[in-house]
Amino acid sequence: IYIANGTLPSADAVPGGSKNYLVTLPNIGVLYKLMPGSQLWANDSEGFDVPDGAKYYGQGKEAGTGQVLQGVNVVNSALDGIKTRQIELGWRFNRNGWAVQMAPFYAWSDKALSYHKTSLLITELDQKVRNYRLAGQVMVDTNEHCSVGRNLLLIKSQQQATPARLAR
Repeated sequence: IYIANGTLPSADAVPGGSKNYLVTLPNIGVLYKLMPGSQLWANDSEGFDVPDGAKYYGQGKEAGTGQVLQGVNVVNSALDGIKTRQIELGWRFNRNGWAVQMAPFYAWSDKALSYHKTSLLITELDQKVRNYRLAGQVMVDTNEHCSVGRNLLLIKSQQQATPARLAR
């Protein structure tokens, strides 16, 4: 910002680095055909997400001259990924011009993210997160080229509260 405004001619770069992620993500699903056009399914899956590194790295303090005194970089503070596990059950019907689908799921993780509204920086938190979802869809064919329908998505998310610290 200071360079763009012309206040400083240059600034030190925050050191770079590298981080490797070796993650195994088992996923399994089954589909059962009840009758023609009707199915049940179940999935147990895991996902892995790395928060936006551009919003995590580059934080630091400088001396007012553009010299970095202290900063967050890949070498000293590698950004961990967040593994999420999810189970889902579903039912689908597609027959005689009608398509109906309903699927609840439950997902959980041992980490959460916190976004700083002013700086847009992110911080990883060791807090459990749970998400509950119910998705549904109803569609009907109005003719050979067009269909109309409605979608429903309900989500409830819970994040473990940070324990209160007692002042001494």
